[in-house]
Amino acid sequence: MQVGSFFCRLSIKRWSLLLSTAATLLLLPPCVYPIAALPMTILASVLSFLSSPRKPHTARDATTADAAIATAPTGSSRTQRFARTLSLVGGALCGLLVSTTAMAAPAEDQVITPDADKNLFVYNWSDYIDPQVLKDFEQETGITVHYDIMDSNEVLEAKLMVGSSGYDIIAPSIHVLKRLGDAGLLLPLDKSKLPNLKHLDPQKMAKIALIDKDNRYGIPYMELSTGIAYNTRKVAEIMGSDFKVDSWSILFDENVLKKLSQCGITALDSPSDMLCSTLIYMGRDPESTKAQDYEDAGEMLKILGRYVRYFHSSQYANDLASGDVCIGVAWAGDAQLANQRSLEAGLDPIAYVIPKEGALMGYDMLAITKTSKHPNNAHIFLNYIMRPEVIAKISDYIRYANANKDATALMDPEITSNKGIYYDEQTLQRMHIVVPPTEVERIMTRTWNNVISASAQ
Repeated sequence: MQVGSFFCRLSIKRWSLLLSTAATLLLLPPCVYPIAALPMTILASVLSFLSSPRKPHTARDATTADAAIATAPTGSSRTQRFARTLSLVGGALCGLLVSTTAMAAPAEDQVITPDADKNLFVYNWSDYIDPQVLKDFEQETGITVHYDIMDSNEVLEAKLMVGSSGYDIIAPSIHVLKRLGDAGLLLPLDKSKLPNLKHLDPQKMAKIALIDKDNRYGIPYMELSTGIAYNTRKVAEIMGSDFKVDSWSILFDENVLKKLSQCGITALDSPSDMLCSTLIYMGRDPESTKAQDYEDAGEMLKILGRYVRYFHSSQYANDLASGDVCIGVAWAGDAQLANQRSLEAGLDPIAYVIPKEGALMGYDMLAITKTSKHPNNAHIFLNYIMRPEVIAKISDYIRYANANKDATALMDPEITSNKGIYYDEQTLQRMHIVVPPTEVERIMTRTWNNVISASAQ
């Protein structure tokens, strides 16, 4: 079609419609400007429509057409409708473009691309993450998380010692992290892939570096302590309202144990937690290297073993919450979680105390196994966990303290003001971080097996 002949055929009314239509193209949202063909296509379609030849009118047709013109919308009205249509179409295209771009673009702090195989195998403790965090991670990254539950550091260590465990991310306590790193079973972290390390508390990282040199193998996941959790009402009913749970002594006094066994006593299945806590009660060094100290602690624990319902490192939290047991050696976060669940069910408060003699504290770490088949996915996961808003959400859910300095302000004040979770200076003076050397670990394992065997008799 020749442009000159086209313009010559336009009436004044059509000229008006053409000019107003061209102006209407300016109403398109700016976000669709990159789709350059869209405005041009719309304009070309309008031009083609305006220049299309019309069938000759018969007299009857002419009369009908004149009547139609008389009742049809004016050019201005038609242009306004066209403008509204373009605006709606443009808005829809804009939304589509933005959402597509958001889906395709990685997060600002994701500095690497995932592995070709978008899977990640995680081995972590029971009730130790907000399930929504895993769903959000999967949705954002496209990486599918396979999450298995671990019950003890000893089982974790055994899995790694025999060869490829199949896991990418593991959650050892800090003393086990050191041993696994020394044995060459962990992948050194590539810190260039972890920009969110900047959010971690430098003082806490310095303490951790005394154990994990240069923070080479792991990032701190949660802070924890080992104390006593108990059902306030049930213990008061059995022992009297003036009975105080403030010392490890109640776990080694047979007169007390006989009474408390009526409502259920539990203890952790963790050699280091149980033996070192007993050494603290006995006034001995929880980092002792003397075999005799552990043998003496083992004899004390055999007294407790006669009255406990079981030794287990995860079941007790649910049983405390439901009222099936009333007291036991516990990790702080599990005790807080048990209290939350118990209160939500309209049951009794669960209290948690750091005994006056002192207690253990430490960190559960996140690390990448040396045999990981998805190292990039693992780094992306660790970096995601270190986002302040993510770790804050996890801490609020599981009620553990974390080592992320920028997350505290985002957390529930009920958590951060709870001295059973975030310890004050006075309490910290009674806390011990213990990292038993390998030879002591062997002594503890042997001693603990004897305690378990005696308790089963």
